[in-house]
Amino acid sequence: MDHAWTWCIGEIVRNYRQEIDFSFGTVLHFGQQISDESPMTSFLIFTSTLLDADEQRTALSEWTIKLSQLYPIYQQEAAVIDEVGVERFFWGLGIDFDDVRRPPVKWPQP
Repeated sequence: MDHAWTWCIGEIVRNYRQEIDFSFGTVLHFGQQISDESPMTSFLIFTSTLLDADEQRTALSEWTIKLSQLYPIYQQEAAVIDEVGVERFFWGLGIDFDDVRRPPVKWPQP
């Protein structure tokens, strides 16, 4: 319920909207702890788990808007994403993205 999460995302978008490609797999580093609830400092942009596939896309006359979702992650997990790919990181490592107090992914896994 901490509003720091949304304020942080707003700051990232406001400050980097001309520099960052906000596409699936992009990792956004905030550079400091996002919320008192969690030691995480970064976000992963990936597919929405809150919307059905047909709800994630809106066609306008000149372009299509595709909605995505931001997931809090630890900064060091960006290296795991680079190594294993965003699909495996998100779907294949058993990470509970709803738990902002989860431990960081250990890599390589035992």
